Amino acid sequence: MSIHNDQNNSQIFTSGKSLAVGERIKEERQILGLSQDAFSKAVGVHRRSQGHYESGVSVPDAVYLQNAHKAGVDVVYVLTGERTAYWHQALIHVVDIVLDELDLTRREAEFRELWKRGYESHLARMRGGDDKAGNEADQALLNFLRQSPMLLDTGLLSDIIERIEFVSESRSIALLPQAKASAIARLLIEAKVLGVPPDLRTVRAAIET
Repeated sequence: MSIHNDQNNSQIFTSGKSLAVGERIKEERQILGLSQDAFSKAVGVHRRSQGHYESGVSVPDAVYLQNAHKAGVDVVYVLTGERTAYWHQALIHVVDIVLDELDLTRREAEFRELWKRGYESHLARMRGGDDKAGNEADQALLNFLRQSPMLLDTGLLSDIIERIEFVSESRSIALLPQAKASAIARLLIEAKVLGVPPDLRTVRAAIET
């Protein structure tokens, strides 16, 4: 199945185009989390042929691309450099579900910027780039997700409870369990969004309303 000097294929792929296609084949294989050996077995070629495809030494034929598609490769992206619409739409749908579940929908624009930064850094790392930028992008995305009020931060929760108890005792306010739970939830959400624990004035306002 390996093709090195096929005249028909060379008419379809110039040397520059072949190299670009090879880079995208490698990218897709790495996205799938497969080694060259595992991927070559999945698509029915020798590992050496897979290496040639990825480096641009040779070009893939229709059978290879068909098998690659069955293995989960976005063949349209491999050939054109553009992601297929259905893949992009499916990803957007998944992202929307995640943001909704984490109660972060109102910060969708911020999330998408972090997502884009993380994706581009990941691609750069796969191409041999510096890990530092990628690690920083990953951490920024994690920090954003951890601000979700739906994810419990026990340290922050304990801090808020202590502040509520301090204010209620100092002002002789008797809080019913439901009112206390409501204040805790409100202050926890605000603290997650702002990134800092509530001050005592904010705590007082929460338990008096």
